[in-house]
Amino acid sequence: MGKIEWTPALSVGVEIIDQEHQKLISLCNKLISNVKGDKDASMITESFKELRAYTVYHFDNEESYQKKISFPEANAHAQEHAKLKQDVKAFQQSLYREGFISEESVIAFLKKWLINHVLYQDMKMKTFLKLQE
Repeated sequence: MGKIEWTPALSVGVEIIDQEHQKLISLCNKLISNVKGDKDASMITESFKELRAYTVYHFDNEESYQKKISFPEANAHAQEHAKLKQDVKAFQQSLYREGFISEESVIAFLKKWLINHVLYQDMKMKTFLKLQE
């Protein structure tokens, strides 16, 4: 299994949001590399913390942008963000309870968590913006 790749299909057409998504992918890949490289638990923990912190930062920015453009699904999107933040926290806690972190489980979770959110939730914002043109 490999890393998560940025592709044009993930672009929502808003430069700052796309840049933040690329940063999230970079942080996901850093976590994957640390797990794959059998780094010690403190490095993996630090990668998770960094990812979670940037996720909160990005979600706050995205939600502010959605309010600014009067995105009709902004409240539902914010609720989805809250759920995703909880999912990351729960995944991190479950990995530490099990005492084993596999590269495959991390990649599968991150792809589901990040890529699916961008492709199926954030793209609604792209569609909305196109309709406003």
